Amino acid sequence: MVVAAQNLTTKTGKPWGKFTLEDYNGTHEFALFGKDYENFRKYLFNDYFLFVRGKVQPRPYNDRELEFKISSMVQLSEMRDTMIKEISIMLAVEEITHELIDTLTCKVKEAEGNTTLRVNVYDKEAQVGVNMFSKKYKVSLSSELISYLDDNEIRYTIV
Repeated sequence: MVVAAQNLTTKTGKPWGKFTLEDYNGTHEFALFGKDYENFRKYLFNDYFLFVRGKVQPRPYNDRELEFKISSMVQLSEMRDTMIKEISIMLAVEEITHELIDTLTCKVKEAEGNTTLRVNVYDKEAQVGVNMFSKKYKVSLSSELISYLDDNEIRYTIV
């Protein structure tokens, strides 16, 4: 989450910005100049939840120091719909009931979207599982669907 953001100007009049990201592990301040600032300034607002990609590389004018070079930035709300390819739900065969199937089907229908839905039914005792994907339903990772899975302790992975 962006906890601080500033849009600034250099001594020569060129725009640049800096922002601070905070997560559960700590905070880090980033500075953006030139094209990077032009491309990413639309995300420099407090309380924006961001997904940032980049790489660690030597600094341009001092190869003894490293920097994190941002290559892409997306709001998490946008990422859910565009960058997530599939959700895979894991169901233990002994926990599957008609009620679970009916309720899960209802939640999947309500969460209609573009993300591939996979269901992995497994039997721990026999050490076997069947991995299936739905041709009929694609989902959006809505808060309601994720809350339902979490509240009912249904394991899932997102790719």
